[in-house]
Amino acid sequence: MTNVVRSEFINLDEVLLEMRVRPAEIEMRIPRYYREDTNLDKEKRNQIVDKFLLDLKETNLPEEEVIEEKTNLETNMESVIRMIQKIERGRQGIVRALKATYFKRKEQKKN
Repeated sequence: MTNVVRSEFINLDEVLLEMRVRPAEIEMRIPRYYREDTNLDKEKRNQIVDKFLLDLKETNLPEEEVIEEKTNLETNMESVIRMIQKIERGRQGIVRALKATYFKRKEQKKN
């Protein structure tokens, strides 16, 4: 059985070990658009963003995110049971939908 890791990043450690190559020996090419990104370009982008913020929000300060802390959870048994039932119904719905798409694809492959 193999472990499948679903990630957006590629881990090349095992490949380097198999090839017996140290990371310091590898030549990493930096894309041209990274090298050409200068401070002037960054400053122009910041000015454009500030202008848009001033036009739309009438301020160039970023929005402050308000986070509500919910520390007072109702711990009575009835609300806990309802919460668990809601989560379980959602889980069962997801499983049902995955099965339906699996069987639909299986049927399409047959035809």
